[in-house]
Amino acid sequence: MATDWLDRLNREETAYEVAGARADILHWAYQPELPDNAPHRHTYFEVCQVGRRGAGLFHVEGRAIPLRPGTLFVARPGVMHQITNTARPWMELYWVSYQLSPAPPPAGPGTGGAGGPGDGSAPGGAGWGGSTPVRALPAVLRAFAQSPAAAVPDPGGRVGTAWRAVRALAPAAGPQTLRHAVAALVLSVAEAFAPGADGPAAPMGSAARSGPAADAGTPGRSGPLPPAVRVALRHIHDNVDGHLASEEIARQAGVSSRHLSRLMRQHAGTTVAGYVLCARLQVACHLLRRSPLPVKEVAARSGYPDVHHFTRMFARHMGCPPAAYRRGDGPARGPLVRNGQMPGRLV
Repeated sequence: MATDWLDRLNREETAYEVAGARADILHWAYQPELPDNAPHRHTYFEVCQVGRRGAGLFHVEGRAIPLRPGTLFVARPGVMHQITNTARPWMELYWVSYQLSPAPPPAGPGTGGAGGPGDGSAPGGAGWGGSTPVRALPAVLRAFAQSPAAAVPDPGGRVGTAWRAVRALAPAAGPQTLRHAVAALVLSVAEAFAPGADGPAAPMGSAARSGPAADAGTPGRSGPLPPAVRVALRHIHDNVDGHLASEEIARQAGVSSRHLSRLMRQHAGTTVAGYVLCARLQVACHLLRRSPLPVKEVAARSGYPDVHHFTRMFARHMGCPPAAYRRGDGPARGPLVRNGQMPGRLV
């Protein structure tokens, strides 16, 4: 099938050794025609490459960077960005999301050095895009992480070649062969963005790198989650202060809205909307108790631009108004939902 290679890659849930460091792959994705997406951000690197067709713009840090076939671009941790099309057919796009950390993955039986879900490599922990200082990374990865470039042409077609190799090998290659192909892809991306590396192209745009989002804003894991759920939960937590439509969350996760809804009920115990509500209220409760911000600002940071709507929603689900909760006058309980059902759990 056409997506066998993605299914295999997303089942791996493993860590890879790259240039003596560790890359925790969070998600692989491909769209033959990518629809426009909404402004959003991540707590990890998302590296994208335009395929054989399409043209568009990468909106980042107030810039609109042209995209054309072969363009390589990266959304860095904490940086708001958006991808839009400027022509038909829409852009063919490949992308991969990962965190970087200095320590190579521990060896495991049959892994040849790749860790897995049970080795402490769960997303949201250490890693650039997590909490590890970028200066601890090897030189080529450190240069990539610190590069101001948001997009570059593919120098000599090396990254495109690495992508094609991963796609061709993924359905049936052995674990060792696939590991080498993935490591080569991540390294070729770093070299394309790293100043002074052999053959890098001049940046097509730049974005000031902001620091990674706080770990408190990223979901943890109580057990293995499907890749689509992991990406959806991260997207929700990374963008809790913005507009979070179910369709856009599903698009970020690379699945249909209906399929994501089924996965969320199975693994998070709630709907997508229910989880968004939990995440927003969690942020609101934290800010009300731990910060001096006015309620209007708490509302905005929780994804409610209308403070009156926020107050009504907070009182309905928490049992008291925000001001009462801040004073400690409200009930010490989690969000309420009619019919006695909780809106799921934050995972």
